[in-house]
Amino acid sequence: MNDLKFAFRQLLKNPGFTAVAVLTLALGIGVNVAVFSMANAVLWRPLDLPEPNQLVQLGEGDLLNGNRGGVSASNFRDWAEHSRSFSHVAAVRTTALNLGGVANPERLVGAEISEDYFGVLRVEPQLGRFLAKTDFASGEHVALISHRLWIRRFGAGTNILGKAIRLNGDPHTVVGVVPECLETLQENVDFWTPLFISSEQLLNRENQPYALFARLQPRVSVEQAGAEMKAIAGRLAADFPSLYSRLEIWIAPLGERFEGSRPIFLFLLAVTGAILVIGCANLASLLLVRSLHRRTEICVRSALGADRLRVIRQLLMESLVLSTLGGGFGLLFARWGFDLCKFALPPGLAVRLPTFMQFHLDWRVLGFALLVCIGAAFLFGLVPAIQSSKVNLSSGLQAGGRDLTGGFQARRLSVIFVATQITVCFATVLFTAICFKSLRQAAQIDPGFDPQNLLTFEMTLAGPSFVSTEQRSSFLGQLVERTKALPGVRSVSSADSLPFAGSAWRRVFAAETASKGHKELRIPMLHGRGLMRKDNLGSQPVAVVSDYLAQRLVGKGKNPIGERIRLNGDAREIEIVGVAPNVQQSMLGTMRSQTMNLYLSQQQFCGQRAMVAVRTEKDSMHLANSIRKIVAEINPDLPLFAVRTMDELIALDQQFFRYLTWCMAVFSIVAGALAVVGIYGTVAYTVAQRTREFGVRLALGATVPRLLSLVTLQAMKPIGVGMVLGAFASAWLVRPLVHSIFQNVANAEPWMFLSIGVSLTISTGAACVIPAIKAAQTNPVEALRYE
Repeated sequence: MNDLKFAFRQLLKNPGFTAVAVLTLALGIGVNVAVFSMANAVLWRPLDLPEPNQLVQLGEGDLLNGNRGGVSASNFRDWAEHSRSFSHVAAVRTTALNLGGVANPERLVGAEISEDYFGVLRVEPQLGRFLAKTDFASGEHVALISHRLWIRRFGAGTNILGKAIRLNGDPHTVVGVVPECLETLQENVDFWTPLFISSEQLLNRENQPYALFARLQPRVSVEQAGAEMKAIAGRLAADFPSLYSRLEIWIAPLGERFEGSRPIFLFLLAVTGAILVIGCANLASLLLVRSLHRRTEICVRSALGADRLRVIRQLLMESLVLSTLGGGFGLLFARWGFDLCKFALPPGLAVRLPTFMQFHLDWRVLGFALLVCIGAAFLFGLVPAIQSSKVNLSSGLQAGGRDLTGGFQARRLSVIFVATQITVCFATVLFTAICFKSLRQAAQIDPGFDPQNLLTFEMTLAGPSFVSTEQRSSFLGQLVERTKALPGVRSVSSADSLPFAGSAWRRVFAAETASKGHKELRIPMLHGRGLMRKDNLGSQPVAVVSDYLAQRLVGKGKNPIGERIRLNGDAREIEIVGVAPNVQQSMLGTMRSQTMNLYLSQQQFCGQRAMVAVRTEKDSMHLANSIRKIVAEINPDLPLFAVRTMDELIALDQQFFRYLTWCMAVFSIVAGALAVVGIYGTVAYTVAQRTREFGVRLALGATVPRLLSLVTLQAMKPIGVGMVLGAFASAWLVRPLVHSIFQNVANAEPWMFLSIGVSLTISTGAACVIPAIKAAQTNPVEALRYE
């Protein structure tokens, strides 16, 4: 307790130093806690469900390439009936639903669920009831709605029970409202309907549309369940060698469904950790210089009987108090920083942000903050405390606290700390430069088509009006013809997917592409012909493949025209009739030279998803309302969504990396500012402690320029060492790290290293010159009397 009181008194005696130290620590600890709280919400915070550690997800995978997918209907039935590791197994199939029969039709996401779904989750309805066995047996259209939709569209009224709503053109009776906690599991789902599996689906083992959720039996671990599923996979491989020779049944805790985002969060924690290291290095340097001023005090304490361990304990207590104060303010900074990061998210990225990503001060966040505070205290306080405890009582008391050399050991350690923070700062700034160059490089990439004046929108063709391929194709034909008649429209085409609108490699185009190429996207043909009107249901199924896919199918340099392929789940043989250039799917994803695309005729392969591309003479967004009216006239229950220009789609593709880049820019500015301020404080404190030395030098004839160059060069030496180490660390560490996390990013160029070195030299040089000027203005007479 006495150590704590004395620590507070020492810090209150130096309010300027204390304020700078607390602010530095609050900033460093705050950004670390903010990033950790985001990672905690996504990766480690348990689901708000009963006994979440028993919940797992299952799927079929490929042993060779490691790909993971869903489960076929027959495997779901077999595993649910014969597996002994699970008390309940449920299948879920996510579907797109059109909410019609209202003033503003809306496209929403639904989930078809099996009977045991809520048995797996063990939750109670917010209102009404869940789906009963009779709902699955009767075949009646009933639905559950989400808590958020209940509030947003229906005003949280209890009269929603029994109300009929139109989903995909069919009336459904609302029987219940699911609890809000389910939004953490299925983020975008607003409707739950019964899952009906037909006999044809049970026979088709190649189609794997279902996600499986299961609850483990009591005292059964994930590893034990995995061993059982491995045995089941072996039996399937023996029974169906053509299908399951490479089968792997993967099983994972349901809380780890966002495990793929772990590298991003670990990388951000590494960056924020670097900022904290810079701040701690600054404080360590200041404490080392400050220890010179306290040498007499420590000598007196030692002379009165205090041993080295007692002195170290006292100095560490001061560091712990500083770190605790910094941690307290850091939690406030983390809370504000978390909200600021969410506020700064681009609109397209904010929409996809999980609702459960909130700032929670749970035991993990508080424990992390405590560990960071203790770690920071030892990081910046231990070495100065050990160094300060090394005193010579005789010389220390005789010198009266003055040290003409400034303390060789302390200055050497201070040099190490300055070099460390410059090294970390250099690496952080280099990564930011690579990110900005990558964005600029992405903007200059030729996507393989013309994105100018191209309007895109999406629809879900589901319900009684769109049962067959002919009905869907007929609707799209009407829409295309009527849209063509609008003023300013040059051409129109429909497809199931477009570049930058998803990761689909299979793209089904309407037969509006003549042999000269895709008119709307302006994709030229390399070989053969494009898709034509004659490619309908009554003719041979045909396809156009991208150049890279053609090489993968038949080999480089060979002609794929006339070759036949077959898709999983479809017995038809498809003839390749043309080869198109590779089209970029993501500016910062797979390289264009390695993209695989398969173009099919919409008259032969028309699914429920439909995207339309409208080429206009000038700005295309003004046509959106006119197109909505056309769609409403053809089918009033069909909503349009994702209405964007192709330029907006490309921008959305880059938005996460752009946001990360600007975050890195802010981190780099903070790191640079901390480094410059820390160096200025260290040099200024050193100059103040060496006032008598400078007076002696001036009295012996040293000139002002000589003194100015002496102080500046001594301060710049560790900075130069830090920049050299930073350049090597960046070349050997930063670049491999960037390429391991992101694809298609730019390489570091020599001009980056040079410009960063020049910028750091100028900024840190200014921080050194200002105290040096003050040293050069020392009055020799006053300096010789300086204590």
